[in-house]
Order: sequence, then C-alpha cells, then structure tokens
Amino acid sequence: MYKRDNADSAWVIVGDMDTIYLGLASLAAANTFTQKNVFSNENEFNADQHLDGDALLWRFRDTGGSGVEWGLRSDGGNFEICENTGTEGTPVWTVRMTLSSSAITGSSFDLALMRIAYTNWNHNPIVEGLAPGRLTGIAYGNTTNRWIICGSSKIYHSKNGDSHWTEASNYGGMVEFNQIIWGEAASLYVTCGNYGVMGYSSYGDTWTSGGNSGDWMNELAYDGGTFVSVGLNERIVESTTGTSWTSRRTGSNDLIDVTYGNSLFVAVGAAGTILTSPDGITWTARTSGTASALNGILWTGTKFLVTGTSGIIRESTDGIIWTTGTATPNVIQAWDIKGSTIVGIYKNILVYDIVVSTDDGVTWNNLGSIFSCGTYYAINAIAADPTRNRFLGPGGNATGTEGFLLSSLTLSD
Repeated sequence: MYKRDNADSAWVIVGDMDTIYLGLASLAAANTFTQKNVFSNENEFNADQHLDGDALLWRFRDTGGSGVEWGLRSDGGNFEICENTGTEGTPVWTVRMTLSSSAITGSSFDLALMRIAYTNWNHNPIVEGLAPGRLTGIAYGNTTNRWIICGSSKIYHSKNGDSHWTEASNYGGMVEFNQIIWGEAASLYVTCGNYGVMGYSSYGDTWTSGGNSGDWMNELAYDGGTFVSVGLNERIVESTTGTSWTSRRTGSNDLIDVTYGNSLFVAVGAAGTILTSPDGITWTARTSGTASALNGILWTGTKFLVTGTSGIIRESTDGIIWTTGTATPNVIQAWDIKGSTIVGIYKNILVYDIVVSTDDGVTWNNLGSIFSCGTYYAINAIAADPTRNRFLGPGGNATGTEGFLLSSLTLSD
C-alpha cells in the first residue's frame, strides 16, 4: 500500500504478521526501497475496525480526485488491500489485492506496486440513462483541460474523465468517429472516422467538418505542426491546420495505426506493412520482417514497438530497421505509456487481460484479467492520464448499443 509524495516516491507498507515495514519506494528507479520505520505488532496501527474478525490495520483515502477509501488488513496469513465500497460510517471492505505475508523486496516488490496501480479498473456506462454506442477514441487537451471521447455517432467531453460527461451539441453533420487526437500547438481536437469523416473542434463541444478523405480512416498522429491520418486502401492524409486535408498516398494494404517519434511518422497495417515519413507528405515502405497483420504502434521515447497477430512484436530505434521483439501473450488491442510503464490490454477469449512492461518492452508481466467482456465487447483505446496516476480505456459492443469507459484505480495520485 502506498502514498505518493512530491519527490516521485511512494510510502509503502509491507511485511509479515509480526513485523510491518514502512518505507519509501522510488517510482523513478526500479528495485529501490528505503526503510523508514518498523512496527513490531498490529497494536501500533489503528485497529478499530474488524472484518470477519480480522483487524483493519490501516485506513487510507485517495485525495487525488477519486475519493476512494482503502484499507490494509490482516487475514491471518496474508495482507489484503481492500476498497471501501460502502460509506465512511458504514464501510464495506472489498478485497482488491492480496500480498504475501513475507516482506516484499526487489522485483517482486515492484510487481506488487504495478498490480496495485493497474489491475483495479472501474467499468461504468459513460453517461447514465443513455446508450452512447461503441466508443473508440480518447484524447486529453492540456490547454482546455478536457477529456474527449468519440465513437459511433457520439462525442462526449469531461473535465475530470470520471462520471460527469456531456454530449457535444453539434457534430457538423458528421457520423461514425473512430479516433481523436489533441494538437497542442494548433489548440485543436481532430477526429477521423468511417466514410472518410474528418472533423475538428477547439473545446470538444461543437464540431466542424474538415472534409472527406475518401476512405475509412482509423487513426491519427501529430508531430507538433502536422496532423496525419491513416486508413483503408493505404490511404494517408495530411494537414498542417487540422481543418482541411490533402491525400498523400493510396495503395493495396489497409493501414491500422500511426504514431510519431524520433522525428518520424510511422504507420503500420495489413500484411506486415510499415511506412515512414519525416513530414507526413513523402512516405517510404520499410521491411518489417513479417507478413502478419500489424495492428498497433507505440513510441516509448527510445524505440518503436509494433504489435501484431498472435502477440508478435517488431521493434526499431529509428523506424527503418526492424527486428523481432519480445512477444506478448496475444495481440495487444490498445496500449499507452506513462513514464517508463507501458500498459497494454488484450482479449483472452471472454475476458480482457492487462500486460505491463517497465523496460521498453524487453519483458512483459501479465497481470491477469480485469474485465469479463462477452464475445462482442471491444476495448478500443487506452490513454495515460497526464494529470493523475491512471489509464482510461473506452469501449463498447459490436452492435453499437452500449458504450463504456474503463479507468484504472490507484491508491494515490
């Protein structure tokens, strides 16, 4: 259990049944734990609450925005981290994680922190009483301080990304949105979608059509001055304003994803397709080393990672030469990075599992299932929250009748 401080560290409680250690764990450096105090028995904690006869050792409220209250308790053999799903006066403690009764050190300790941070997810309708349909894209505007979520015929905006969402008042005649991006220098949200739809908005409440690209568009990227969107039939369109677009390429292979990093746009798609461009205008095909479909690409800050069929990972530091990386259990459907932590989500039959890497994708930790989805559910994107220590993921069912937002719960921001 931990409480983050201003020095990018976390106060941590670990231990066994006789000795509990209070210390600082660095969030910037792996495997770092500095012991600050030792409690010899439970009586030095506030044990005024009991759960089925077991003492609640510590009560802790997240003051970072969610207001969630947590408890650390002893169940007689292990420590359990519990969430109060009741009220402060009448708590109902729900176990969210079990820690071994032995002191946690080294890599096991780091993995425990990751499990606390990224395996507790909320699943709620985006707006109560409405059926917003399949939700596919998400973006946060640093200037507007607004989250925007888009999907099949709907766009919503929110200040905190929690439960208070408002539908856009005007769509400019557009329908079927696939993805959305915030362009900081342009102070503009840009969206792409089915039937070639391109749109833009300053605040996410009123939208204007940016024209039609001619093909179903899947994804967007921004380099600080140029927007790029990719889609079916190898369609690539480019814009320096976000309000009007120029077609730069078409071909035979569908493009699924695009990103920007290391002064390069990189797009990936069907049949192992990888294309690169320094400016969004001139594109060059690269040898990926696979004929499998490539579904997603991520720039970690030091290299590109590409995910594909059966969990295949291709990687490159320059976007030009590609090699085989460490495979994940299955194809990652959505991923993002916060600091040095990559969080990815993939479908495992009828549940969604979370994988985490803190070493640029060299190793992956499968943290288990977070959500029972049913056959037709899809989580289509994950976004790291720049304001809080969490990730958000929009999704929905295939028929477009239900949309939802997943958010990872942390013990502290």
